[in-house]
Amino acid sequence: MKRKTLITGALLGAVSLSAIFGIASMRGGAPPVGPDQETRISHVGESEITKQRLDQNENRLHMMDIGLARMIFGNGLDYPGIQIHKHAEAGAASTDPDAPGAVAVTASATEIHIWGSQYHSDKYNAEKDPAKFGAFIQGVTGLWQQATGLAHTRTDGDQYAGSRYAVGPEFVFSDYGAEQQRAMMEDYALRFLHSSHTSKWLPQSYGQDSAQTDAQLGRIVEAQFPQLAGKSQKFMSQPTTSRAPAPGS
Repeated sequence: MKRKTLITGALLGAVSLSAIFGIASMRGGAPPVGPDQETRISHVGESEITKQRLDQNENRLHMMDIGLARMIFGNGLDYPGIQIHKHAEAGAASTDPDAPGAVAVTASATEIHIWGSQYHSDKYNAEKDPAKFGAFIQGVTGLWQQATGLAHTRTDGDQYAGSRYAVGPEFVFSDYGAEQQRAMMEDYALRFLHSSHTSKWLPQSYGQDSAQTDAQLGRIVEAQFPQLAGKSQKFMSQPTTSRAPAPGS
């Protein structure tokens, strides 16, 4: 008798569960997920989330590159939001009369585009190649120009087009055009912050770096970006032999 009662109870329990699941199904509810299936779905979800995060972070600036950019441009840029895109193909033909060939760098308010694999680097802050280091500086300068709405950049005349520029006590940073400013910041970083200590653009006008061009370049840039104050003076205070360009450079 007891056994019959137990069996009847088990059957009633099974019928009750079936009824519950049937009602849930009729009402649009999903059937329960077993432990194995739940684990599989969870893993798929985590994998997809991880992929999305990797896709989002793939083009973010390296934290050390952010440190370099912040040292130069201060806190005026949204560094975590900046993306850097490295293209294997060459850029469009340059319209800069002082830089013929393909464009190496373009920038918008939140993106840097590096054109040509010869300018690619995993960590620009530690890059020994002046061309790669300089391309990064030009890109961040372009971001700064866009972020300020060109408020500190001359745009009113052909004389401010091109990368060649002059320095002197009569000039301030806002006297220069967009390409000139990018060239100037590249020169400043190469001369005073990079291990090569040789500028790229100034020699086009002056033949070579000198104590005179160093002093004026440092004064103009550091007046605009006071967080750099003293960087050029520290370099210029070194013995001449240690700061002279290498022969043939």
